[in-house]
Amino acid sequence: MGVNFRMGDREAVYLLVVCFPGIYQKSRNPFQDPIFPTADMPKLFSAVDLFISEAFQAIYCYGQHYIGKYYFLIGESDSSNGSIYKLWVSTLMISILTHILIQVVDGCVMTSYSASRATSNLTSMPFAEGVFIFHLNNAKRIVARLPFTLAGPARLTTASEVATVKYYWSDNATDDCDLVGSEYIIMEHADGVQLHQKWQSLAGDQKIRCIQGIYENLKEVVDLEFPSFGSLYYANSPPDPDNRRPLDGNFCIGPHCGPRYWDCNVGEQRYYDIVRPNHGPCMLLEKLVIIRLSRLRQIGSNIVDFSDGLIDAGLSRLPPTDPDAGSRSSYHGTIQAHMNLLGHARKVLKQMSADPRIQGAATPLLFHPDLHKRNIFVSEDDPSIVSGIIDWQAASIEPSWWYADEVPDFAMPSESGSNLCLQAFGACTQFLTPRLAGPRLMNDNLFRPFRYSYRTWKDGAVALRDDLIATAQDWEELGFAGQCAYPLPTPKELARHKKDFKLFVAAHDLKRDLANLLDTATDGWMPAEQLETTTQANKEMFRGMLHEVLINEDMEDEPVTDEAVLRSIWPFDLDQ
Repeated sequence: MGVNFRMGDREAVYLLVVCFPGIYQKSRNPFQDPIFPTADMPKLFSAVDLFISEAFQAIYCYGQHYIGKYYFLIGESDSSNGSIYKLWVSTLMISILTHILIQVVDGCVMTSYSASRATSNLTSMPFAEGVFIFHLNNAKRIVARLPFTLAGPARLTTASEVATVKYYWSDNATDDCDLVGSEYIIMEHADGVQLHQKWQSLAGDQKIRCIQGIYENLKEVVDLEFPSFGSLYYANSPPDPDNRRPLDGNFCIGPHCGPRYWDCNVGEQRYYDIVRPNHGPCMLLEKLVIIRLSRLRQIGSNIVDFSDGLIDAGLSRLPPTDPDAGSRSSYHGTIQAHMNLLGHARKVLKQMSADPRIQGAATPLLFHPDLHKRNIFVSEDDPSIVSGIIDWQAASIEPSWWYADEVPDFAMPSESGSNLCLQAFGACTQFLTPRLAGPRLMNDNLFRPFRYSYRTWKDGAVALRDDLIATAQDWEELGFAGQCAYPLPTPKELARHKKDFKLFVAAHDLKRDLANLLDTATDGWMPAEQLETTTQANKEMFRGMLHEVLINEDMEDEPVTDEAVLRSIWPFDLDQ
């Protein structure tokens, strides 16, 4: 039967962390000097909960490895010794997690039987794209998804996904006391096969018809109208009644459930000393709605609120202290520099949000959060026919311009250099989903300062600073009223910024090119079977690039000048 892995098993994991050598990387004897005193048990339990969830995802649900993500942070920097404890996944830990996972799956299987109203036996249970696929001996397939923290807060992402795809509330669970011990969703398996399995075999005209079919399906979603930004939920779902806006008797808009506004990823904590949590929905409109102001003014209020949410999310990422300041790239910036920059950005975004063009392109729009070939199912007999689009987890209602720079993988130019699919993508979005395509035709500089405002601590201050400088310089040319609230830098400051921005661009180009050469994703994802060869290739490429840097005699215009700079921008772990 199922077990609540959030309760009993974390004590077992705690004992493993404290008592077994080799489970973690630390130069001390765990038997003589335990890492965590008893007083820190609650903090450790919280960390272990996160570890279990992340480990399920990394080890089982995806079967993938991540360069530079072999360990999970346990605890925080201790002012007494400056240490961050690293829990390394060992064979013993994997066996413990396997035991826990089997019991969790047991609960899902029992629920699956109930959901399908069948007493069929389970014949196989493969993992694909982060879900369990239960194959029953009556030829039925049932999909069970357990939430993981990378996608957002489990309770909200589960509730929102169910509401978004209009599944019955009884077909999912968000009760911590259920048999499984976690939120989950049970759903029917999509008909057909994944598009990525058929894409390479399709002729050009089939690809065009397929892209048309994708946007004919999405047109129904894009055409929906909403009064504010946030995520969809059922009316009886988890969001607090004071933090949601009703749509009708069954649905409401509540907090944004994506990871942008939440403490979800390991190593990306949130701090609320400077600013209070601001998860949306962006809708300080109740009094305005009562007096029936125009739709444009409502959108204007919404976008100001949305912009404040982005800035608050950026501020919440800033730690009280930065023990890693010495190893960061020069373009990253100090904590105070980020605070000052985000303060200026808040004022600029408020000015820009008053512009009718920004408001006109900010219509609240629901769209798929991760549209690519693996999430699209097509007919096995005729792959140009779309049978379903899956994985609406963390879907949210955003300003329509938020999606303007996203190009799905099926629209990318082919290896031969053909732009046929890109042209089909442009035509289909323009004619089938004009609300989505409209902002694509506008000057992208109108939206640039919004894009990095919530993630400066992750990307570095230089990216947002560059957008603000460009916006301030072109303020009149862009057609904005008044004077830009961002003060232009002095010539000396501008020269320093250009140098930092050049290194920032080099770092991003390096990540893209290295991911392509190593055949990984830009976050380090790779199939498990490629782990050893990819890890070795990563180190060899670093040594080769370092050699080129050291023998280069013309370094005047080069952003990477020595080993320290190269290490500071190298995207993948070199210490494995």
